[in-house]
Formats: sequence, C-alpha cells, structure tokens
Amino acid sequence: ASMESTLDYFKPTQITLITNETCNLKCRTCWHGASSSWFEDAKALKTNFGDKAIIKATINNSNLIDEVIAYSDELEEIYFAGGEPLLMEEHYELLERVIEQQSFSTRIRYNTNLSILKLKDKSAIAYWKQLKNVHLSISVDDKEERGEVIRKGLRWSRLIENIRTIQKECPHVVLEIAPTVSVYTVFSIAELHRYFYQQELISSLDAIYLNLLERPNYYNIQLLTIEDKAIAKKRLENHIDWLKNNGASKKTIEEFKSIITYLLAKNDEKALALFKVKNKEINGIRNESLRLLTL
Repeated sequence: ASMESTLDYFKPTQITLITNETCNLKCRTCWHGASSSWFEDAKALKTNFGDKAIIKATINNSNLIDEVIAYSDELEEIYFAGGEPLLMEEHYELLERVIEQQSFSTRIRYNTNLSILKLKDKSAIAYWKQLKNVHLSISVDDKEERGEVIRKGLRWSRLIENIRTIQKECPHVVLEIAPTVSVYTVFSIAELHRYFYQQELISSLDAIYLNLLERPNYYNIQLLTIEDKAIAKKRLENHIDWLKNNGASKKTIEEFKSIITYLLAKNDEKALALFKVKNKEINGIRNESLRLLTL
C-alpha cells in the first residue's frame, strides 16, 4: 500500500490542538510553560526557563489548519486547549474552515478560562451559533475574590457575565466547570460546585470535571496535616451526601470519593514545609495573602 492510503486508513477521529502558551491568566498552580502571563513572576521567583514568555516555537499554523481540515469529513471532535484557546487566532481560523466544510456536527470542545468571547473582530459566539456540538470546560477554582486570587487575572463578574451571555445567545452550548483540586481548593470545592449548580451556571449537576493536582508536590493535597485532612474529608463527605440527594450520577459521586481516597493515601509533611515557603514567596511578589482555607 502507498503511504497515502496507509494514512487514509489511520485517519484520526479526534484532534487536540495546543498551539502555544498564550494566556491572560497566571494561576497559582500553573507555570510559565503553560501560560505566557506567568513569565514575569517566574523571573522574580527565578523559576523561568529561557528569556521569553512563549517557550515553544509556533509551528506553521496555516499548514496545521489545512491538515486538520483534510480529515474533517469524518472528524468527530476537535479539542482546543492552551494556553487560552479563545486568545489564539488559529482557533477562529479553524472554526471558519469547519463551517465552510459544513462539518456542523463535529464536536468542538474547549478547556477555557472564558475571560473573553472576542478576539479583534472575531466573535466566538457567532461561530458557536452555527455549530451544533460545542462543549466548554471552564477552568475555575473558587468563586469571587478568592477565585480571582488563585487564578490571577480572572475577573469574576466578567466570567459570570460571559456564561450568561452564552446561555442566552447559544443555549445549545454545554457548560461544565473544571476546577483543579489543590491545597488551595480542596476545602471549598464542594461549595464551588453547589454554587454553579444552584445559580444554573452549568448545564447539569454532573457538569463538573475534577483535575487532581499531583505536581508540584507543594500544592498537592497530600501535604495537609492529619487535622486539616479530617476537615477536608468531612466537607467532601457532606457534599457526596448532598450529591446523592440531588440525583448526581454515580460517576460524579465516584470522582469526589476519589479525592478523599487520594487525600488519605499518604502524608507528605516535607511538602508542607515547602508549601509554606513557596506560598510566602508568591504572596510577596503579588502582594497577596492567600492561605489554606481550613477556617
């Protein structure tokens, strides 16, 4: 068989696109290899690699888009991650091409901080209105002021406004939250989930995807003291009871149970000492006072 026919045979049905680290937020648990905004803080903390905010050279994006579109007659899903995909011009170019090809049912899935809905003259909503299958996984770790501190650069009111705009303009778009489970969020994640559900900001009670942070170890929930773990466990167990009473799926309940299992799997007291140092450093350079939420 020729090389071309072999490629045809192995046509992918799902494509993930991470074109670069362009991002307008500098979340506590992230780093400058995944967010360009982190660069200045990384320099201040002496944790930067190289002397540029964008580490990877950007590939030839026009060619990339051509290659993706070549598969679009049978492409089930395009997944945009980042950085922040809604800040990347290639994302809008690709949506244009998908619509031109009339591949309206291809699932377009995002990992996004949803801080913007427009880039220059391009409106994400205008594209989403034409597509049948759009799924937004919103990175949000806590609510209101604390949410803004953990995900530095986030404007809470703008996030809520953007969600409401999407619900009004294109109600078919699926909205879920994707919080990172870290020492900063393990005590409040249940409250965050309930808030988004009760305010009808997510598509269903099960519209949550938990990202359990393993590294860096100084933000890992296993560093907590026995006393703090007991507090976190109790809050999570109360939430699991609430989820059961409100008809959550087995999968969602299992996800929360798995946090408890991971929390108690081992103790990492060395990492707790390191957390105190790192947290003090970043509070210092950002002039903030973020701490563990055990009170």
